[in-house]
Amino acid sequence: PIAEFAVYPSPATSVVTFVWEATGGQTCSIKVFNLNGEKILDVNAASGSYTWNLSTGDGMVSPGLYAVVFRTSGGETCTEYFAVSR
Repeated sequence: PIAEFAVYPSPATSVVTFVWEATGGQTCSIKVFNLNGEKILDVNAASGSYTWNLSTGDGMVSPGLYAVVFRTSGGETCTEYFAVSR
């Protein structure tokens, strides 16, 4: 299970860091969605943190509110929200 889960800073201006603690060294998929439901980030991470520079294939993300969905390799899911400002 996910024992700890955090997203900081919020609001983010240039980078955002996702931190989690999952038992048993499980990997985690991280998916970020804008409020239109469009997926803008989809990565897998093995360590307990991942820092994203807020860029996509189309450039930097726009200011606004975003949802991040964490899913462990064991199937547990957590959702958190963060803001981006410029």
